[in-house]
Amino acid sequence: MKKLITVLSLTLASQTAIAAQECSTDFAKTAPNTRYTYSEGGTVTDLKTGLTWMRCPVGMTWNVGNQECQGTRSTMSWQLALSTAKQIRNKDGNHPLHNFADKKNWRLANIKELVSLTERACHSPAINSTGFASGYSLKDGDDVLGRYVWSNTPNGDGKHVATFDTTNGEVFNRDPLNSSFKSSLLLVTDE
Repeated sequence: MKKLITVLSLTLASQTAIAAQECSTDFAKTAPNTRYTYSEGGTVTDLKTGLTWMRCPVGMTWNVGNQECQGTRSTMSWQLALSTAKQIRNKDGNHPLHNFADKKNWRLANIKELVSLTERACHSPAINSTGFASGYSLKDGDDVLGRYVWSNTPNGDGKHVATFDTTNGEVFNRDPLNSSFKSSLLLVTDE
C-alpha cells in the first residue's frame, strides 16, 4: 500500500511540474537569480539595468509567505494600460498601487526593457522564475492574452504597439485600437 501511495504521489508531482517553467541545461542562464535583488515588498531590482519592477502584473498581489503572486492578472486595452499607469503615479488619484514599495514613478516599460527580462534558456514563461514566473505561469483556465505585456513602444508604422510574450520571450506588434486584444500590465520604475 505504501508503494502505491508513493507511486501516486510521484505521478501527481510530475504532472504538476509539466505546467511549470521548463529550462534547458544546455544553455547558460541569461537572467539568473544573481542578476536581481528581491524585496519582500513585491519588487525586483535588475542589477544589470538598474530598473525596479513590480513582481506581479497589475491585478495580482505579492504574497510574502508563499513567495508568489496571487489573484488574477488584469488584462486591458493599451489605452487603459496607459491610463492605469498614469493613475498609479497621480498622488491625488487614490489608486491602491500609488507609492507602491515607496516608489512613485511606476510606468509602462518600453519594449527593450521588457525584452531585457527574457530568460533565453527557459520557456513557459521565458523570464526569471524567482522574480516573475508566478505572475506568468501557465495554469488551467488562464487568459492566454494575459501572458502578453503591453509596452509603451509604438511600432514604426504608427498603427501598432509592441507587446512582450512572456511564454517564449517574443515581441509582437498589436493594434492598440483593437478592443478585443487585451494584455497584462507589468510596471517598472527608474527609482
